[in-house]
Amino acid sequence: MTIAGRKQRMLLLALLTHANDWVSSRRLAEILWSATPPRSAMANLKTYVWGLRQTLPATSTGADRIEGRRSEYRIVADKSELDLFRFTDLVARGREADGRGDLATAGKLLQEAVELWRGPFAEGLDGTDALFPESGRLTEDRWTATEEWIDALLRLGQHTEVLRIIRGLLADQPLRERLWHQMMLALYRSGRRAESLAAYHDLYETLDRELGISPGPDVQQLHQRILRDDPALLQARPARDDPPARGPQHLVPSHLPPDLASFTGRLPELGYIVGAWTRDETDQPAQSVVCAIDGMAGVGKTTLAVHAAHQMLPWFPDGQFFLDLHGYTPDTRPVDPSDALDRLLRALGLTSQQIPNELEDRSALFRSMLRGRRMLLLLDNAADERQVAPLLPANPGCFVLITGRRQMTGLDDLRSVSLAVLPLADAVALFSRASGDQRPVREPEAVQEVVELCDRLPLAIRVAAARLQARPTWAVSHLADRLRDFQHRLTELESGPRSVTAALQVSYAHLSGDQKRMFRLLGVHPGPDLTAAAAAALIDRPLREADRLLQALVDMHLLWQDNGQRYRMHDLIRQHARQLAESEESAPSQRDAIGRLLDYWVHVGGEARARTRSGRSHPVAHPGYLPHQYAPRFTTPEQAMDWLTEERRNLLAGVRYAARRSLHQHTSNIARALRTVFYMRGEVDDWMAIEKLAVEASRRLDDPLTLAESLQSLGMAYWAVGDNDATLGHLDEALETLRRAGDLSGEAEVLITIGMVLIRMGRPREALARERKALRISGQVKDLHTEARARMILGLTFWRLGDYPAALDNASRSLTIYTERGSKRWQADALNVAGIVYARLADDDKAVDHAKRALALSLETGYHRGSAWGLNLLGSIRVRQQRHKEALDHLRRATRYARDCSDQRIEAHSLSLIGIVLAELGDHRAALECQEQAFALCRHSGDLGLECEIHNEAGAAQRLMGDGESALNHHRLALEMSDEVGDPYEAARALEGAAHALHSLGNTAAADERLRRAKEKYTELSVPAAWSRPSTAAR
Repeated sequence: MTIAGRKQRMLLLALLTHANDWVSSRRLAEILWSATPPRSAMANLKTYVWGLRQTLPATSTGADRIEGRRSEYRIVADKSELDLFRFTDLVARGREADGRGDLATAGKLLQEAVELWRGPFAEGLDGTDALFPESGRLTEDRWTATEEWIDALLRLGQHTEVLRIIRGLLADQPLRERLWHQMMLALYRSGRRAESLAAYHDLYETLDRELGISPGPDVQQLHQRILRDDPALLQARPARDDPPARGPQHLVPSHLPPDLASFTGRLPELGYIVGAWTRDETDQPAQSVVCAIDGMAGVGKTTLAVHAAHQMLPWFPDGQFFLDLHGYTPDTRPVDPSDALDRLLRALGLTSQQIPNELEDRSALFRSMLRGRRMLLLLDNAADERQVAPLLPANPGCFVLITGRRQMTGLDDLRSVSLAVLPLADAVALFSRASGDQRPVREPEAVQEVVELCDRLPLAIRVAAARLQARPTWAVSHLADRLRDFQHRLTELESGPRSVTAALQVSYAHLSGDQKRMFRLLGVHPGPDLTAAAAAALIDRPLREADRLLQALVDMHLLWQDNGQRYRMHDLIRQHARQLAESEESAPSQRDAIGRLLDYWVHVGGEARARTRSGRSHPVAHPGYLPHQYAPRFTTPEQAMDWLTEERRNLLAGVRYAARRSLHQHTSNIARALRTVFYMRGEVDDWMAIEKLAVEASRRLDDPLTLAESLQSLGMAYWAVGDNDATLGHLDEALETLRRAGDLSGEAEVLITIGMVLIRMGRPREALARERKALRISGQVKDLHTEARARMILGLTFWRLGDYPAALDNASRSLTIYTERGSKRWQADALNVAGIVYARLADDDKAVDHAKRALALSLETGYHRGSAWGLNLLGSIRVRQQRHKEALDHLRRATRYARDCSDQRIEAHSLSLIGIVLAELGDHRAALECQEQAFALCRHSGDLGLECEIHNEAGAAQRLMGDGESALNHHRLALEMSDEVGDPYEAARALEGAAHALHSLGNTAAADERLRRAKEKYTELSVPAAWSRPSTAAR
């Protein structure tokens, strides 16, 4: 087809370089008109797009090739339709083939990729480089792929072909030193040493003339090696990369099992194994190369080793051995090294009379017979280093692959690969291939679930696929249903002689008695992971001994260690351990072990919570088992918070376990330890579920103080999701419970919390009464923490009511108390309260200082809500100052932290402010989306005061986008709500915003009247008027 006109060709080029991505009309106009588009640019652009649509063929679905939406266009192309997509895919596949040592395939794929280029980028469109930043990147990608293709040809020994190609390339790219390097090497290997040296001098003169520089170190080093006739240069890779020529035909050992056609994935590991042999061009090892593959039962060690060996066959013409050492074979003793050598020597042609009796003599004879030969030795299923060490050859022409469940750390100069379970994509591919039909294609989501239920363990996946293959009437979803039953999952993963249970049982059989008991008890551990200290409690052994047992399980790949501190089990292994515990561990033994673990969590969790709290704490009932000898010690609140955060999933599991077994004291005490995490991080679903269990346990214990604390925490969980009625219901019950118990400090705490809820419900006057009563009680009982908290919430209430001197006084006094007590989390809250007051007073310096200090303390203590609040405050100030980049950075970070702790209010307010910035930057569609999200979150949170603020923010954004009617509507709604929630400042902002909206609509008289009323309110509040500056609330 012919594209008429330069502008249309440039437009097509711009869309193709971003195929399937949206490109803004503004960017397209800058490209077409060299960054200075005329006034008619948008209209002309539509004409050019229309012209292209008429010329270009429709998509495979019959749709227009070019799609458009508001101020954006994109061209739709399949991977098979665009050379750019094909080029990228071919290069990636070529590099993958190179990584696994398949040079012929690599060279073919890279050649196809290079030949897709039929000229330079944007040929025929001069002057486009500056307008297309992609030009330089794509051109460099082209030449890099070209050089990699030539490298493959060099390593394949095709030196004549390299010289035919490379001279034409150098005519176009005379300054690419890598091309010169490749030409010099090809000439030297072709026996043309003089021409190779002459090429170096040609490069030297070219670089000196054009750039005034000398060749780089790589080319200079090659030049020196050519001068001294380095023999290594004559090998494509030192007698390795190129399969050697075979001598006269003779019988050689060829013992490898067949390669599996369904082999999937493992490309990084395969590349590492092959790379252990095909090393750097100058690498000449003095001894054989040994590579060991270790991993858990069923992870695919043997499959990978056999596949790698088949990939490397051409490099070992003198033979390949495969020897199963039976290190982990059921009912079979491991092969003695002496017997193994006997088999190997017989395979080399020796008779029994020629084989010596002693192990050392057999080992020496074996090494002697391999000298000068290039052989591959695959030692499968090895027990340990002692078994394989006598079997290792010494000469550099041999490659040894070892597989085993333990790491062979006792072997010197070992290259090792530890196999983990498969990545999800490879696991899905393996299941699909092994199942042998189209059912996985029809149910991709069920396939993903199946492989996840198989722990992405290759053996389990193959067994599951075999079961599906044997049941033609089953759907994949039916198989998933069967595997979903955790109690019987291992039973489902049996097919003929293959069984996950049997594979795991062999590993278990190799453990010592103490190791076996540790393994069994880990099966009844209710949480997802554990530390050595928790394991010590579980097994009732000293910490160091428990850690040694855990390390032994790690060595056997029955357990894996995360970041050096925590230990985890795969689900299938956990289920096997649980079944063993049920069959070999008595019920009292299991019960005692879990009891010790729960006591450990109560003890350490109580210590951690006490360290993180600055206020009072109800006494915790002492557990029956006190693990003083190995319980962690917390010297700072940060250490305690780190422990609670890292242990939270175990503590959650512990509460649920205790609740199921009616262990009410454990349920209540562990739930209490979790409250600090919930307050700091959110995690509302878990928070609510755990506190419901804690409330029920407290009722059963008939403990009013614990019940009140649980009710208050449950109320706060409902507060986090915006259910104000449920919040007040639980708080009122807590308040009555504490009054009956005569607990004045507890009563004051709940009154403060009720005040916070009433502020959000738009009832600040009622909140003020509760908080003042709480303040009086705190003075009466001399509780400084409660006084500080009451003053902080009083500061928020006065801020809402517009009494800024009172707000600052209370916030400052709260901050002083918390600072003296070293309560960093509470200091952050007090700083943020003072910061929002300074922001309303337009004292930006003090507001920023308080916000930054609050943010630093929050980040230090892992307090996500405090981080979100501080960032929101900083962002709001930068919005007002029109420092857009900083504002977006702060607000987007605030949004992420707010989501982390499930704080919909801060997230809503941050999104609303982001909408203002985007509106100012001209991205109206995104601005509207932010406002919509903000309103949805705000209404769900039930915060009427915040909804009033967001209406004012939305009005400002709509005005910036030129929609005066919508802006006026938002400000009217804000004005109505400001009266309802008692916020005079938002009323002033609403009047001021309405004035500007009316002015934009031409209603000057009404605008002046609204502006006059706004100024009166600002004067009453003693704050400076601003052009509807954003608020700084979100709390």
